[in-house]
Amino acid sequence: MRIREFVQVLPRLMAMSEPVLIIGHAGVGKTTIVNDVAKSLGKKVKTVILSQMEPGDLLGLPIVVNGRTMFTRPEWLPPENESGWVIFLDELNRAPLFLRQGIMQLLTEKRVGVHSLPEDVCIVAAANPLSDDYQVEDMNDRALLTRFVIIHLESDPESLRKYLLNKGFPPHLVRAAIETLEEFGVFTEFAAPTNIVANPRAFERALRIYQLLQDMPQEVVKEVLSGIVGQQMAGKFIGYLEERALRKKDFFEGNVERIQNVPSIERVTVLLRIMENPDEVRLVKPEVLSLMTQEELAMIIRNVSSKPEVYVHGFLTLREIFPDIKELYSAI
Repeated sequence: MRIREFVQVLPRLMAMSEPVLIIGHAGVGKTTIVNDVAKSLGKKVKTVILSQMEPGDLLGLPIVVNGRTMFTRPEWLPPENESGWVIFLDELNRAPLFLRQGIMQLLTEKRVGVHSLPEDVCIVAAANPLSDDYQVEDMNDRALLTRFVIIHLESDPESLRKYLLNKGFPPHLVRAAIETLEEFGVFTEFAAPTNIVANPRAFERALRIYQLLQDMPQEVVKEVLSGIVGQQMAGKFIGYLEERALRKKDFFEGNVERIQNVPSIERVTVLLRIMENPDEVRLVKPEVLSLMTQEELAMIIRNVSSKPEVYVHGFLTLREIFPDIKELYSAI
């Protein structure tokens, strides 16, 4: 996934407190993006370099209190009752196996040993690709991987250009840097897909996240779902949805039966897409428009009111070709 897409996806996943694993080459911007997105959401980031940790760092040190062994709260854990935290687990696949196993409880229960985390805590991990270029461990652990939404992050010229310009570098230096990187193939350096074996729990998460992202480009949604259920299952799932999805041509061809058999929100969504182009509104069959209910019209009017620059011309055209809409309009 390109950076400009990922910075749109990550805030939504953070809002759902979905654990995210970012896999990307060194220097692609994993740490910077996590910090920038967290800051934009008003969250604080606690960075944990897993490759530098010992068991006591992860779980806390044992002490004896009143004859009982207790564990001190690890320094890296945010206060239990303090909201608005992101825990950034860096260098996940450089950590020894016992540490990665300890992370499982963090992902599944939001606790480490006896220590709980805030309910809204976001967990984001980062790793380099498994290749001869990095001294990393193979994370072929089905139980661990299916706890994450796995994103393979790729650098792209446009995102880098904006980043460097925002840093204050002159345009001519930025242009020269990007052209040099392009010449040496840096922007074509991709991480190999992770082998993910999905299970029913993973598909439950995939459905929840699909509902959250379905207004985004289909390829972006597919890539996110691939990081939950694998590429093949994500492709098949999206394919099934596309076969059954309502399309603009159903309105243009007057497929009344098909339009009647979809949820109301889907009819409204497609009609709003048509209304972005007044010329397309004129292609809609009157018998399709006669299916509109007052509730659906109310949803359309709310969208027209909130985004008049997008929908008002299409709505005016709709009133021209479907006079009965004026009666429904006045009844609301």
